[in-house]
Amino acid sequence: MASRFSLVAADLLVLCITWYRTHETVKMSRHIAPDRTRPSFASTLLRDGTTYFLRVTRNEFLTLAHLAYS
Repeated sequence: MASRFSLVAADLLVLCITWYRTHETVKMSRHIAPDRTRPSFASTLLRDGTTYFLRVTRNEFLTLAHLAYS
């Protein structure tokens, strides 16, 4: 069970680092091209990466709950 907690912690760490680094890139691209209507590649990475890691983390929590209560 401790290894599962480590996986969840690692996923959350990667998510936070991704948010921080990608947000900085999005801010710079908005500063350079403020009238751009199409989402940038960095915005797409931020959105899709967040969705992916939140789903993985949710599945890990569900697995932990299942292991703890069964």
